[in-house]
Amino acid sequence: MVPPSFAEPAQSEGPAGPSRYLREADRIHIADRLREKATVQAIAAEL
Repeated sequence: MVPPSFAEPAQSEGPAGPSRYLREADRIHIADRLREKATVQAIAAEL
């Protein structure tokens, strides 16, 4: 058994299923596309 001080850190990501919140990568994609003046409909189609 590995002592707690040497155990791997807990994963910060939640379950792999659908989530109420967007992942960080999706939020960055949206911000980048908005900066490029893309429409909300175009961004939604890409996600």
